Amino acid sequence: MTDLVAIARSLFAEGKGILAEDESVHSATAHLALHGISAGTEMRRQYRDLFIGADDVEMYLSGVILFLFRS
Repeated sequence: MTDLVAIARSLFAEGKGILAEDESVHSATAHLALHGISAGTEMRRQYRDLFIGADDVEMYLSGVILFLFRS
């Protein structure tokens, strides 16, 4: 059986946090448009990758909340 308390504690390890990357397609497009960036599928992916792909990100993150888009 999974120990949910241990899992919850690991998500809140000292010095780490959870990255919320759960912007919808609409809100991500609007956010990029504020900066004059056309926001197609590829640009939104690159924007998310800036955070997830940062050097040593695993030292600071214990989890990531993602948005699931289904067409």
